[in-house]
Amino acid sequence: MHGERAPFDAPTEIGRSGRDGRGIDVQTAKENRALAVGLGGTCLAILAFLLFFLYPRWVSGEVNPVLFRGTLAGIVMSLFLFVYAALFYYWFLICHWNNDPRADKYFERADRFVMLGLILLVVEPAFILFTINLADLGLLALGLWFLFIVLLAVGLWSFRPRRVH
Repeated sequence: MHGERAPFDAPTEIGRSGRDGRGIDVQTAKENRALAVGLGGTCLAILAFLLFFLYPRWVSGEVNPVLFRGTLAGIVMSLFLFVYAALFYYWFLICHWNNDPRADKYFERADRFVMLGLILLVVEPAFILFTINLADLGLLALGLWFLFIVLLAVGLWSFRPRRVH
């Protein structure tokens, strides 16, 4: 077995502590990849819902066409951001097993794509509610989305790496 590469589904890699010694390893990347794929599936379900229930109403002129198209664009963009994230996690795994120095770059890109995908996915309920003329509930959902953005910004700010002088 000496000299054989571990499969991508190996639970952990022994002897490496991950990115910058902070414990980010193969298992973390695999879990994040699975999360990105699951969120992509959620986007597909929302897209199917939009097309099944709202497309006929769009054709008949019952819903705002600009909001309907914006809602569709948002969910499609979110879907592909999660797909790209899963791809970058996969590339991280390949680079990690091959001791390629680009591994960290792929992991960070994947994390960014997940974050952007979440930002778009979480605003979708507001778009859907505005599209079907439920403005009061749309405003509630939009307010909750803004709270999510604030919490995300606070988290990113508080967990950013500190510079040592």
